Order: sequence, then C-alpha cells, then structure tokens
Amino acid sequence: MTNGFSEASGDVTPAESPVLFTNFISAISITAGAQLRFAVSGSAGYAPGAESGAEGVDQYFVSHPAELGIGAINNSLANALLGVFLDDSQADPSAPTPAPYDFGSTDSRNYLELRPKLNQPFYIGDGVTTNGIPQIIVAPSRATRLFLGITDGSGWYNNTGSFAVDITVAPPPVTYALTLSPVPTAGGSIAANPGPGADGKYAVGTDVTLTATAIQGYYLQSWTGVDTFNGDTAQILMSGPRSVTASFTLIPADNTDCGCPIECLDQLLSQIGVLSTISRQTISQQAPPSGQIDLTLLRTFRDQVLARSTQGQSIIDIFYKFSAEITFHFATSSDLRTIAVQAILNLQPLLRDMVAGTGELTMSSNQVNAVNALVGKLHEVSGVDLKSALQIYRDQAGSLENLVGKTSAQVRFFLGIQIQIVNPKINSTGGLEFTVTGVLPSGTLHAEYSDDLAKWNVLSLAPVTTLPATVRDDQPLAAKQRYYRVVVVP
Repeated sequence: MTNGFSEASGDVTPAESPVLFTNFISAISITAGAQLRFAVSGSAGYAPGAESGAEGVDQYFVSHPAELGIGAINNSLANALLGVFLDDSQADPSAPTPAPYDFGSTDSRNYLELRPKLNQPFYIGDGVTTNGIPQIIVAPSRATRLFLGITDGSGWYNNTGSFAVDITVAPPPVTYALTLSPVPTAGGSIAANPGPGADGKYAVGTDVTLTATAIQGYYLQSWTGVDTFNGDTAQILMSGPRSVTASFTLIPADNTDCGCPIECLDQLLSQIGVLSTISRQTISQQAPPSGQIDLTLLRTFRDQVLARSTQGQSIIDIFYKFSAEITFHFATSSDLRTIAVQAILNLQPLLRDMVAGTGELTMSSNQVNAVNALVGKLHEVSGVDLKSALQIYRDQAGSLENLVGKTSAQVRFFLGIQIQIVNPKINSTGGLEFTVTGVLPSGTLHAEYSDDLAKWNVLSLAPVTTLPATVRDDQPLAAKQRYYRVVVVP
C-alpha cells in the first residue's frame, strides 16, 4: 500500500496484480464503443484452500472506496476478476470519480452488456452469465489502457492461484443518427421504438417504428423521410443517417365548434352560400326541390340504414372520428365542396328510396362515379390518418361499379342490411299496412304482431317469398301500442 493509506497487518499488493492488458494498446486498435468479450479460466484465492473461480466466492462481498483517482466499487465478490479502463494520463487523486457500480445481486452480475466509464472499476467474473451467455463490455471514450485485478480484502498477503484471461475485441458497431422533426413543434411529437443507444445513435440494420401524436387542434398531414407508413405509424431501416419529418396541420377553432359532422356540413353550406336552402320536411317519397340538400334525409339514412350494419357503422365512425378534419377540408377546398355537393345531390333519390321507398330504385353509374370522386378527392387532400381510414373503406367496399343497375334494396344488402320495413300507414279498415323491402335470404318471410312483446302472433296471410311485398294487419288497432316484426323461416 502507498501514499499514506492505512493497511492491516500483513497487507501486501500481490506482485501480479493489477495486470495491464498490453495487447489493448498494441496489437489491437481500440476505439470508443469497442466490444470486449472475456473467457476466463483457473482459480485463485485470498488464502490457501480458499480458491474459487473468477466469478468469486459466493456471498462473500467486498467493497472498496475510491483511491488514487480510481473510483469505488460496491459488493464485488471476493476473488472475482475485475477490470478498469484508463486513458493515457496518470489518474488524478483529486479529481471526481464515477459513481460506483454495486454488484451485490445476481442480476447485477448477470448483465448482458456493461458500459463502464474511465476510472470506474467493474465486475468481469468468468465473462458469462449464469446461463452461459457471453457478456459484453463496451470500451468508454478515450480508453487506451485496461487493467485487470482480483477483488481483495483486509489481510491480503497470502493469495494463491491464477486466472487465464482471453479477451476478444470487436470493433464498435456502425451506428447512425436519426433526426426526428415534428413540424411545427407545437403540432405534435414523434416517438421512436426502440430508442437509440447510449451514443444517441442506432446500429446499422435496426428497424425503427415511429409514432406521431398530434396535439389537440392539429392533425397529422404527412410523413417525409420514412420507408413505409400506415396512418400515424411509420417504419424505417437504419441503413445510414436518417431524417424524418412529421408535418401537422392546425384546424382553426371556428371549423370545430359545431355539434356533429352533419351540423358542420349544414353550417358550412350556409356560410359559403352553396345550395344553402336546407329541406327540413318530414321524410317522404317526394324528392326535395331540385338543387337542395336534405339534411333530415341524411340524418335518417345515417340512423336507420348505416347504423344497422357493421360496414355502415364503420362509415359513420370514420365521419365522426375525423369530423373536424373533414370539415376543415370542406372549408379550404372549393373543389372538394363542389364534388361533395354533387355526390350528395346525386345520391339523395337513392337514399330516400332506401329509407322510405319500395327499394326498387336502381343505382346509376353517375351515382357511383359521384361517390368515387368524393372519396378520391377527400383521400387526396386528407392527412395520413384519414387517408388510411379511407383506404380501409375502399378495400372493404371493393369496386362500387358492381352496384350499377342494382336496386336500393340490393344496395342495402351490400351494406349488410337484408330486410327493411318502410312506408307504414293506416289502411281503410283501420289496420296497419307496411312494405317489406330488401333481399330475402333462403326461406320465407312471416309477419308477426304483439300487444305486449311477450307473445307474438303470425298475421293471417300467405308467407312472403319475394320482395318487395305489402303486408297488412286488417284488425283495427287497439288504443294501446301494437308491435310488428318480420321473421325469416328456413
């Protein structure tokens, strides 16, 4: 012991410890990030008969304070092989030292990779985990020397045995920087999974998943610099330095202050003076005046047709989820407004027949073209999330051209709605009469009525085998409520 440090009786620094790994500075070129693997054999001990392998004596922990400019180490097993990296300069006893490692637990000694700092002692043991997995020590920046030693304790003077240490050094992996830029920064953020390494970079060949999150009031407009993307998620492969931008667009507050998308459309049309005369009349088979959008019809179609099928509900969900962005695009794109109005006006007769008609009106090529034009234009101007949702809708719907010439009842079937009761009215005998439309599955249809929902009675009429069909209940309606349903019997 030197430099005035106290020592126990008999304390001696063994002649062979510490050992400088000379190849570290001669035969092998080391740079920051070089990966060292250790293969250690042999046994050593702090006294005759107390030898152990390089992993140390189980449950015999020794700690050392910082000395002579070398950092402290806590709870290293006695007899264990240790290491410390130094640079070319003499360690300065007055300089701050790194925080000590604590190797008191099995998990702490079972590391797969360790990144010690200069002058920071670390546990090597036999160089493998308890499961036999080789461990990696990453050389710190400016390291030029590696010293190896054995964990000692008070009274260290009669040590025995030795360790043979083979060190394999691999150059640091090639890494590249990934620059993430949300634009504007107030619009949102980008998260990367996995995160970068300790040097803030990624190893070549790493697949990185990026997720963009828009701040409320913004939507994600586009990705640039990515390999692929699906909505707010993108993928890149680190094959070199990468720079990724997520562009967010602000939705002005005055585009989002209406209660629902239908109301937003109503307000927007009124503000811009496009076909702003809105029909509020009760739904009937009579078409509204030419050139007017019937919002009551649109709401009824939403609630009575679309909402009754999974595919139709998905259309509603898209409209509501992206209502603020859709309204923003209507407000800022005159082309989209024109196409949307043309599509709605084209479709209104078909929608009216689906809601309250016989189901016999056929879909024209003009109507299909109008829908395709609306979806296409919205897809063109939309942000990536809405664009992805529209593409899913397109994939599910398939080619709408197949609907040309189909009746509105068949279009309902396309939306997942097979049968619908429309046009109920009181007939001349005081009973209820209604029309059943749709596409009849295999079997026959029976109409039933009930006065209490507990017992259902079949109406006295022949089973229906084709649609549309008119169904009558010739019994005068009682004062209380009466319920009707249709049942398909195989």
